[in-house]
Amino acid sequence: MCEHAKHVVLLTAILSWQICSAQPAAEVLPVVQSTGKRSPLRKEVDRLQDQQRYQEALRPLEQILEQARKDRDSQQQTQAMIEIVRLRTGLHEYESAVRWFADQPWPEDLLGRTAVQLYYAGLLRNYLAMYISEIGQRQPV
Repeated sequence: MCEHAKHVVLLTAILSWQICSAQPAAEVLPVVQSTGKRSPLRKEVDRLQDQQRYQEALRPLEQILEQARKDRDSQQQTQAMIEIVRLRTGLHEYESAVRWFADQPWPEDLLGRTAVQLYYAGLLRNYLAMYISEIGQRQPV
């Protein structure tokens, strides 16, 4: 089997394990109606991103995420989580972004959880593509 095929098989196994372990099969997630609510801090995030001040944009996004969790607003939580990871990967913090995303509590509704799982799968794929040679050189555990 060629090296590329081995990596594809490994990535598929990792993604399958992550998705399956993230939620028990017997659990049925609710479907919630989107509120369409937008945090007032979003304007600040947009302004900082327009000015390419990505590191500074993380602070209000983390506040949005914290408030969304308190309010149990899955839509805001999902958007903030994905936006934080987009900014961190844009700042070349790939490994910490992947680890941060995996360690976060994920949304408790079907749409939010699905969006986060799909984004996480893409994040892992991109991480693997960026660091495939480095990963291959690491010491086996």
